[in-house]
Amino acid sequence: MKDDLLDIALKTIEKLKGRIDQADVFLERRKVISLEMKKSSFSQIEVSYDEGLSVRAFYKGGRGFSSCSPLIEENIDKVVESAIALARSAQPDPDFKSLPSAEEGKEVKGLYDEKVAELSPNELVDWGKEILESAQSVEKTAIISGGISSSYVEFAIANTEGVAIEDKRTSIGAGVMVILNKGEEVASYFDFDQARRLQDFNPVDIGEKACLQAKEFFGAKQAPTGSYPVVFSYLASSGIVGAIAGAAIAEEIQRKRSYLVGKKGEKIAWEGLTIRDLPLIEGGLASSSYDGEGVPHKELTLIEDGILKNYFHNSYTAGKAQEENTGHASRGSYRYGVGISPTNLQVDLGDWSLDEMIKDMKNGILILQTSIQPNPVSGDVSGPIDFGFMVENGEKTYPLKNTMLGFNMLDLLQKIDAISRDYREEPGVKMPAIRVQNLRIGGGR
Repeated sequence: MKDDLLDIALKTIEKLKGRIDQADVFLERRKVISLEMKKSSFSQIEVSYDEGLSVRAFYKGGRGFSSCSPLIEENIDKVVESAIALARSAQPDPDFKSLPSAEEGKEVKGLYDEKVAELSPNELVDWGKEILESAQSVEKTAIISGGISSSYVEFAIANTEGVAIEDKRTSIGAGVMVILNKGEEVASYFDFDQARRLQDFNPVDIGEKACLQAKEFFGAKQAPTGSYPVVFSYLASSGIVGAIAGAAIAEEIQRKRSYLVGKKGEKIAWEGLTIRDLPLIEGGLASSSYDGEGVPHKELTLIEDGILKNYFHNSYTAGKAQEENTGHASRGSYRYGVGISPTNLQVDLGDWSLDEMIKDMKNGILILQTSIQPNPVSGDVSGPIDFGFMVENGEKTYPLKNTMLGFNMLDLLQKIDAISRDYREEPGVKMPAIRVQNLRIGGGR
């Protein structure tokens, strides 16, 4: 089918009108180039193309969903009939109020770069070689695994309420894990770089940086069990922010699957904590003019001065709660339905530097990276510190291994006492360090 995506979407909507109450159509075309590295060599390079369409049809609130690939008339007609039949046979849902109507969104620049869209596999190979060389310039025996990928996607969204938008985006990213051996000891570290535009992509030194950091993890020991102040460095703090945002998704709130149920309007964190969702940043990794249902994006404050101000909504959850739609509907692919997700999460910067936070601790823990995966209902977190250091008398002393971190998210939020003014930046996001008092550490001795 040679028509552009928006034309196909609008023609598909016409096939649906009058046969159901409401419907929307999502189409996309995608090209992805990926390079995989294993054990310091290129194990695979792949170029993939995909295109498809999905239809959500609503009848008395009941929903039918169907998708197809490729974009040919016969497939589209089958999807329309399938979605209509499923919607008519679905249980009526009184909580469904309406799909969004058409509104003008603000244009966000820097989300598409023709240079990224036209990259060749050979260019990814060249970057891969430079990444390997940068790591091995630090340590010849370094073992490097990871990959580089670039993508170009064009998409269109239309619905029976007048929404009709189309857009295109690019992205490129590289990530590497460096493993070092010294006798029987093994040390490692991970680093990455991501962007939408080639001008924002600088992957060559991530191998060197990961290798230099990995060398600091030889001689790892368990921390003594106890309660310590903990500094979550830039990448570790982003995990905390992401976990908070995940608990503020309205679908989880409405299903009573979040530790933030009933907390809206309450002070849940240290008064110095403010987190904003900023979807309109030029070149931002999660920026866009519209959400996954065609609702114009706008800035949203999640937490202000420690007070939980909002939940993240799409059209369904907003209608069910009788609250404003915040415009956070998300679609990962035409193959899946509509979810909810934040965009560029930004913590307001504080007054400390990361070094000052560390020096201010007599005895504590510095965490560079670790997984933050709370129990969604209780908010409890328990897991190993992936990459961290013991701090004694304001100085890093030794790296950690076999050391567990345990806390409750609501308790952690109240115990924050410092946020850094310095940060790591990826397009659309500045990630400061966060210090928390008296978290439980499980080690030895």
